[in-house]
Amino acid sequence: MKAERTLVKLLFSDLFYNVSLSRLPSQFKKLGAETFGLGYRERILLKSDSFAQKYRFPNAPTEISFKNTVDGLTYACNHCKPEYLLTNDETLIRGLLKYRSLLRNSQNSLSDENKALLSLLEASLAPNTKSYNRDVSVQYAGDAGFNIPEYTTAHNLDQLERSISTRKLPLFIKLNFAAGGTGVYPVVNGTDIPSTIKKIANSGYTLSEENPAIIQSKAKGNELTLSFAAWKGKLLGYIVVRPLKTLFKNGPSTVVENLYRPDWAAPLASLVEKLQFSGFGGVDMFETSETTLPTVIEVNLRSTHTVPSSPILGNDLISLFYNQLNREQGISKDIQHNSLEKTIAIFPDEVMRDKNSPYLKSAPLDICWEDKGLLLALTNVLYHYKIRPD
Repeated sequence: MKAERTLVKLLFSDLFYNVSLSRLPSQFKKLGAETFGLGYRERILLKSDSFAQKYRFPNAPTEISFKNTVDGLTYACNHCKPEYLLTNDETLIRGLLKYRSLLRNSQNSLSDENKALLSLLEASLAPNTKSYNRDVSVQYAGDAGFNIPEYTTAHNLDQLERSISTRKLPLFIKLNFAAGGTGVYPVVNGTDIPSTIKKIANSGYTLSEENPAIIQSKAKGNELTLSFAAWKGKLLGYIVVRPLKTLFKNGPSTVVENLYRPDWAAPLASLVEKLQFSGFGGVDMFETSETTLPTVIEVNLRSTHTVPSSPILGNDLISLFYNQLNREQGISKDIQHNSLEKTIAIFPDEVMRDKNSPYLKSAPLDICWEDKGLLLALTNVLYHYKIRPD
């Protein structure tokens, strides 16, 4: 008689309002996983009906701290004992990396509970902490064969100001652990440099040897976004989309067009191998020609905005990753990347952008019908924005 297989346990966590992350629990539950949520009651993530159990960080969202993050994570993990932690929250990732470093440095004296926590973080994060720095991950992309823009790094504000003064404009200053267009400062002719430096100084991101800023030249071409699924340094599959509309400048996509770029599989596989990463990631790039490799401007080791949309775009990254978590099959030598001409609108983003958008009538709307609690919460977001869809 076969032993009954234990359900894969996944912990989803968010400090803020990452809508794309909140769509994933129901998709994993549909595949057979047991899902758990960790966040604040007021946040979108915990509105999902898909969780077997929900946990809260201590205190209020206005009191986010490293201690509260660790306390909340420790309590949740001791209770549900997850095998993988999924987040796309850059602030939380930064805290998790710090916590992992502390646990790594105390390995010889850890309790069984802390050993389990370290094992979870090792499974859920790239092994090399420096891989999360923009300069390191972009250089990995260059080493893998992609084009990358010219860049320098700055480890303090003085270095940053000197570097800007010696570089040809336009360029971008990018801080680590900042997503959705935050932490990115354009510098063009006429930009008030001292004012920009002051904004960075007041941003809460301290530059250091371990946490430098990257000063990057502007790339040419059409902006594209690539999302991928990986398992222990092996590329499972990827999708490439062209953003047709975004919620705001440098913000999340609201309408995307699926593209077919099979020639990118080899350099992308090489990049994933360098990262030795398990999970979802994304690459921001600019393309000048379909016959040449694009210019990579950013690599993100977290679930991207379009990962939840991958099933409707014809290449289900969620299933590819779950099959490895569930040990259902060995890793295929074939990297999944399908040719499907399709344009979709993303809910609720495109409604928020323009309730009269023609895409809402002409393109399929990617909406989380199976999660009624989340769907109600997202609909309430529209009312908050005083947008009432017909």
